[in-house]
Amino acid sequence: MLITDYNYFTLSTLFGGVSALVTGIFVYFKDRKNIVNKTWLLLSISVAIWGVGFFLFAFAPYKEAAVFWRWFMDSGAIFISANWIFWVLSLLNIYRERKRDIIIAYICSLILFSLNHTRWYIVEIVPKAPFDYYPTGGIFYFLFFINLFIWVSYGVYRIYISYIKLSGFEAARLKFILIA
Repeated sequence: MLITDYNYFTLSTLFGGVSALVTGIFVYFKDRKNIVNKTWLLLSISVAIWGVGFFLFAFAPYKEAAVFWRWFMDSGAIFISANWIFWVLSLLNIYRERKRDIIIAYICSLILFSLNHTRWYIVEIVPKAPFDYYPTGGIFYFLFFINLFIWVSYGVYRIYISYIKLSGFEAARLKFILIA
């Protein structure tokens, strides 16, 4: 196989997925009882499933394998938004009072997950350069992007609101998260 930009891209998803999992496990074992560490692990697992799944999807040797790895990949991606908001609210120590938001985020992810293996979510897998197989979104596929945008934006908003109220180390920590 020739090394191409496409291969670098797909290899980066594998590296990103494995890195997410390793950092998630590392953080979790630093303090297994800490809710921030637990939610970081959940977020890391979602990112790892998405990254490794994308890599395996991109190199699927036949269409049936591509269908499975697309489902696997999107299963991780679908839960990134809910795990993100749970982590953010835990980091800000407002997860108890914002429990309703966390429940709504997981309900949205569960709805998307239930659609994940239907033609309403992905119509078909077809060749699209440079990929041998690529998903064609169904009528509800756009809901994934809306859901992701809403929860990531809400998390960034919550971090910003906390940032402007804080000073010192805590403010610097939130500043770095906002920059990232």
